[in-house]
Amino acid sequence: MHEHGVGNKDEICVISKVGLEGAPCGVMNDAVAGKVLVWPRDPNTSAVTGCCEFVTGGKRTDTYFTRPDWLQESQAKYTGQHVVHGVEADVWFVQASYDNHYAVRTDQPGQVPLSFWEHKGGSPPYKEWCFENIVVREQKIEPPAQCVNVPLCPGQPN
Repeated sequence: MHEHGVGNKDEICVISKVGLEGAPCGVMNDAVAGKVLVWPRDPNTSAVTGCCEFVTGGKRTDTYFTRPDWLQESQAKYTGQHVVHGVEADVWFVQASYDNHYAVRTDQPGQVPLSFWEHKGGSPPYKEWCFENIVVREQKIEPPAQCVNVPLCPGQPN
């Protein structure tokens, strides 16, 4: 599960048609139940403004997961040091369905994550996560209370 704040974006939040691009949004990939829950948040109050279930092809899907080992399993190529969000970073690239980029800070020990972004067909970033203000939670993460028995997202692809 991830929630992102203003300025980050995730294609599921946009194509589900329940949130605005660049507005806060939460996404939970539930492999056990086989569904992806999406909940937008009001950019001013952070209140959850809705919730829906995203599926593709009429089937529940896990195709939107970003696996924790994706960088290692995909045989990413190191592209060198680049400035990302004004910070010197080591950057890796993976060509898959989209071109994927991952950057870690060079000014701190331990390869601290800085950013992940992907493009589809040369477009502006389709997904962009900046890890500058990330909060790691040790406890089990639950979706908002509004996300029980929810309808399908209005932006379902056919």
